[in-house]
Amino acid sequence: DNCSAGGVGIQSDGGVDQPDSADGCTQYRLYTFTITDDCGNSDIETTLVSRDYDMTNPEIVDVADYKLEGCNTPWPDNLTTDWTDNCSAGGQGIQSDGGVDQPDSADGCTQYRLYTFTITDDCGNSDTETTLVSRDYDMTDPEIVDVADYKLEGCNTPWPVNLTTDWTDNCSAGGVGIQSDGGVDQPDSADGCTQYRLYTFTITDDCGNSDTETTLVSRDYDMTDPVITDLPESLELCDGQLPEMLTAKWTDNCAAGGDLVAYPTNYREESCIQYADYVFTATDDCGNTVTETITMSNKTDLFENCETAFARGDNYTCFLDDGFSRWGWTNYFAEEGTYTLPLYSGAGQCDISKGVQSGEVIVTYLDGYVSVEYNLFEGYVMSVAHVYIGCEKYPTKNGKETVAPGQFNFNTKKLDYASNYTVGPIEASGPIYVIAHAEVCEEVCRCNESVDNGGTFTPSGSVEPCIEEVLAPVQQEPLNFSAYPVPFENELTLEYNYKFDTDVAIEIYSMNGILIKRVDNNSYIKGTLEQIKIDLSDVQNQALIVRMITSRGVVNKKIIAMRPKKKK
Repeated sequence: DNCSAGGVGIQSDGGVDQPDSADGCTQYRLYTFTITDDCGNSDIETTLVSRDYDMTNPEIVDVADYKLEGCNTPWPDNLTTDWTDNCSAGGQGIQSDGGVDQPDSADGCTQYRLYTFTITDDCGNSDTETTLVSRDYDMTDPEIVDVADYKLEGCNTPWPVNLTTDWTDNCSAGGVGIQSDGGVDQPDSADGCTQYRLYTFTITDDCGNSDTETTLVSRDYDMTDPVITDLPESLELCDGQLPEMLTAKWTDNCAAGGDLVAYPTNYREESCIQYADYVFTATDDCGNTVTETITMSNKTDLFENCETAFARGDNYTCFLDDGFSRWGWTNYFAEEGTYTLPLYSGAGQCDISKGVQSGEVIVTYLDGYVSVEYNLFEGYVMSVAHVYIGCEKYPTKNGKETVAPGQFNFNTKKLDYASNYTVGPIEASGPIYVIAHAEVCEEVCRCNESVDNGGTFTPSGSVEPCIEEVLAPVQQEPLNFSAYPVPFENELTLEYNYKFDTDVAIEIYSMNGILIKRVDNNSYIKGTLEQIKIDLSDVQNQALIVRMITSRGVVNKKIIAMRPKKKK
């Protein structure tokens, strides 16, 4: 004071509250000092005191609970959010703590972690917020329902395109009807009869856990036919009996094989041979089949078309010419020698064109002995031989001449259809007559060798010496004909004139026996000069045989076809 000493430490009143700040975060109070000096002079002073005033907690921006994407995703280190305050500016990017694990879901497939945010404002007001973060958690592989290894039914069965099964998982619903791959071929069995294919199933759950299962499928595989072994040989039996059955064996690359039995089938006969087929069939487990057929035959002797046959030499007389009612020839041999006589079968009326030459008879008359050898051509055999050898033309019975073969003086037994047989040697001398007769048959089939083939019948008797001169038979007119020109170029002329009525056949053969042309004259009248021209312009240059066939015999001539060479 101006007049007094003043003072220290005067106090104001208790203050009077004033209106807060607009945001309510600053409060005011007005304090008043009053002093009066000794003279009654007063002074008043006021002091406005303010303060920050905040009793409201800040606000953390809530982060809603959420689930992490994917499976087994790592937990975040922390979360981030913002906060606000009534009295301060708040903040951005505040972080939570590192989170605290919470109990898993009942199936263990969802995990939880609780993250906590905490903030305190300048006045010490605090706020806490939590966020529950979850994640799908699965470290367990799914389970594929196993398909046991198995074998396909049948053989060579096509592989399945794929296999089907189901699967389960600890954290998902699993599935029905998942398919395998198409399979991968595996090595065959050692014998190659079983093949394998490995099918693989693969499944992956939502969390990438996988399971793989395999199924080995096998099948019997065989495309190879069995083999039939120990087959019996195809035999031609002779006068036997076809077997009731035949046996064989069979083997297979994949099966055990075994025994086979075949019974006769397809019976058939051709001429005198009976045939039967024995069919062996083997089928393995895979349906591969092999068939082998064995044909057996049984041949029986068969002789047909048996005819009487006589030999005719150069000096012969037909039985008919001497008044007999049957045909045949007696042959005259004035002296010893070896003579070959054609043997004719079925030459009725001594007409050789009506019969066939079935063989030859060789009369061997040497050193006082006569042998008569029959040589039949292939396809002919004889069942008996009757031989007459004597000084007279014919044998006699009861003083009367006969030509019955059974009355000949040297007759064989019944022969086993021989193709070669000899009667003799028989002692004889002087000029003789010989009649050689045989029963000749066609050999259709033969399997048994004749027991008489090549045999000999040597009679005990002999021929009385022919002391008186034997008159030779009147020789019939020799057969002949003319053929000209020789050689010829295109046309051949034939002429003949015979003193008997006859059928005439002219045959022209190549040298190897092929018939080229035949001309027949079935009404030749004796004494007629017959001239025939034959066109042979299509025959190449070569030698030919002309055969003239009449009722009295056959005569052959050799001719030559020769054409001039063409000029170049």
